[in-house]
Amino acid sequence: CIAADVSYVDGVTGGNTLLIGVEGARRLAATMMGADPDSVEAGGELDEMEFSAVGEAMNQMMAATAMATSDVLG
Repeated sequence: CIAADVSYVDGVTGGNTLLIGVEGARRLAATMMGADPDSVEAGGELDEMEFSAVGEAMNQMMAATAMATSDVLG
């Protein structure tokens, strides 16, 4: 699987962790690149483009999670 972890550095202690399986990551990357996610073949390692797309998606999701947490905590 692929994991992203963000820790809070000020105000509160804690963080957020996001895990996604390789097949899910590959399908997410395909969708972000305009391909049909159902056409993705299972197995193997992610290539550079897939890693980049998944990294961007995780960055956006973790940023949204941090903002939502910030709103709740004021």
